[in-house]
Amino acid sequence: MKKTVISIVMLLLLGATLYAQGSLPRKVGRSQGKSGAPFRVMNSTYHNLAGGNFSQNWTNTSLITANDDWNNVPSIIGFLGDYTTGNPTNIDPQTLVSEGASNPDGFIGPNIDVIANLSNPNTATAGGVGEFEITNPTIALQGSGTADAPGIIIYLNATGRQNIQLSFNARDIDGSSDNTNQQIAVHFRVGTSGDFTNLPGGYIADATTGPNEATLVTPVSVTLPASANDQAQVQIRILTTNAPGSDEWVGIDDIVVSSDPLGPSSYSGPPSGVVDATTYSDVTFTSGGAFPAGANITVNGTLQLNDHVVNLNGGSITMGATGTVLPGVGLPSTSDVGRVFGGSFIHNVATVTGAKVFPLGTSTSRRYAAVNYTTAPTNAGTLTGFSTEGNAPSQDFSGVLPVAVSAPFFWTLDAGGGLAGGTYNFALTADNVPGVLNAAQLRIVKRPTGGGPWTIQGTFNTSTFLSGTVAIAYTGLSGFSEFSIASDPVDNPLPVELSSFTGSATAAGVNLRWTTQSELNNAGFAVFRNGEEIASYRFSPTLRGKGTAVGATNYAFLDAGVEVGQRYTYRLRSFDLDGTIHDYPQTVSVEVREPISQRVFNYDLSQNFPIRSTQRPTFATPFAMRVW
Repeated sequence: MKKTVISIVMLLLLGATLYAQGSLPRKVGRSQGKSGAPFRVMNSTYHNLAGGNFSQNWTNTSLITANDDWNNVPSIIGFLGDYTTGNPTNIDPQTLVSEGASNPDGFIGPNIDVIANLSNPNTATAGGVGEFEITNPTIALQGSGTADAPGIIIYLNATGRQNIQLSFNARDIDGSSDNTNQQIAVHFRVGTSGDFTNLPGGYIADATTGPNEATLVTPVSVTLPASANDQAQVQIRILTTNAPGSDEWVGIDDIVVSSDPLGPSSYSGPPSGVVDATTYSDVTFTSGGAFPAGANITVNGTLQLNDHVVNLNGGSITMGATGTVLPGVGLPSTSDVGRVFGGSFIHNVATVTGAKVFPLGTSTSRRYAAVNYTTAPTNAGTLTGFSTEGNAPSQDFSGVLPVAVSAPFFWTLDAGGGLAGGTYNFALTADNVPGVLNAAQLRIVKRPTGGGPWTIQGTFNTSTFLSGTVAIAYTGLSGFSEFSIASDPVDNPLPVELSSFTGSATAAGVNLRWTTQSELNNAGFAVFRNGEEIASYRFSPTLRGKGTAVGATNYAFLDAGVEVGQRYTYRLRSFDLDGTIHDYPQTVSVEVREPISQRVFNYDLSQNFPIRSTQRPTFATPFAMRVW
């Protein structure tokens, strides 16, 4: 009798060991799932989103080594999803939001399940949750007669967090002859009991192709409702159901859950009232003005500039992944004039489609940019934007001539934080752009940040010019760097005149040099030193313009009327033949450190015949000087 008892105990221990190792047939284990408590090993620790994003890509195949053992997998557990009676097929997983044996639909959620160490999705047919150690490892879901609605639950602690966003790739890994509609749904709930809530944005009607195909990857990205914000226990469930016909394995891979800090309810007031390093849900500026020096704020909800001009004062505004710049997205209306300058404007970008508006500008003009993703990025990250007044270094153009880079300003959009992939439509709006005669010929050009030739990328869409404001849009761009506006300089002689402006102190004085790329009806230049005009084309032939010219023209001017030990700042003004004035933002500062050599010059006095009682002689000098 004693030997018999020992033998039975040994058999039971051996059976339990074989089951845990996956050596027993899975149907034996599944039969226990309907009538009793299955063998459970789990790790339902709630991942703290305040400490960083949750992610799981299953490349560590040692996380799951035994059937139904999730102990080494942080914050994820798989479930069989059985029914109390019957084996229904083609149930919409969006409807299975309840849990427990007494549910009206008969769905039981909590039976833990995983088949470990699978290697061939084409021959595994037991259904449920499978761990596949294939070239790109993943866990996968497959419905069956004993796994009516298998799925996984992700456990999250969202205390102090908002804008909780789930993204993952649903991968068809089943290359067998099976071909059915394998549905995927996403649910969530707050707490540990009660019904789940379906998230329609996470539904896939069929995540597979076939037969004999396993190439489809369907990205899913969905943001949880506000009811999940600031909750210590949030559960997200991803599941499938028993499909009609032979089910297929769908990998649930590259899982990421991101969130934003929970900020104060909102801020409404002048820019001077924002607090550095503060995260706001919504910000509304009631007036223009400047930030506190170097202040950096985050806006997770809406930013309303209300047509005000905001000086960031060396700081920045960072928009959360779901943040929105009001009043809208896409190409801004010509009536929207609110803008920021003097700092950086940053967007957090998720792996979803949608628009990111950069309300950039100067104290007097808009320099809007709008990025509208039509294909989602493959990796989330940040996009930092700012605009610069003055020509970008090196105006070389690699494309179809006679296009030339001609706008006296340019934009920089820098991808960061791993942002990659995706295609987008791009729109620019710029105020106070003189010289546009043919808006249809304007083009957006792009170049590597800080160097390289400009090129045209994407497809031209529209361009308009109204009351000095240019609005231009392109489609099908990818990647980020520097952007500007280009055109045929004859059709649109934009004020590109200055491609360079330099100054240097010499023994003879301060030598100024500048180059124009194109000119239209240019009468000439005036030179200003420390805000005062010291020379003009009206009196100095070297400052006379070329009228209308395509191509580079070089100019030089010597200011001999300077003193040692002084620092001088120069700028230029050009005059059209009709008298229109153009002031240039570029300045040159030069310090005179050596005494100026005395030189002998010839002074020309123009003829003055016949002699009258009242005369106005004209004369020219080879350098700037005061005449008393």
